[in-house]
Amino acid sequence: MSKYANHPLFNYMIDELLDKLIHFGIGLEEYFASNLPFFEIEWEAYPSLHHDLSYLVKPVNEEYISSLKDAHDKIFGSDLKPSEESSALFPISYYLVNLPFTMTNDP
Repeated sequence: MSKYANHPLFNYMIDELLDKLIHFGIGLEEYFASNLPFFEIEWEAYPSLHHDLSYLVKPVNEEYISSLKDAHDKIFGSDLKPSEESSALFPISYYLVNLPFTMTNDP
């Protein structure tokens, strides 16, 4: 399935059944190698360079992935150190674990 629908928005079809698929021993290697359960955010509102070298893990409680597109400051604003003009910039990556049903339910 991930071969034909490798877009994170299609993940809701598998996420709700993930515990059952694991229970029945269904091979999920291709699924976990796809962009469905875990993907890099590469949206304009998320800068690719920053002076803060902090490693942050933030919980996000949004029903729709699309609502995160312009939410960088809302999510990370209070945790990132203010920039200094002389500070160097470093590459930064953002990843989203896209398993909302699985991560909020007790197996």
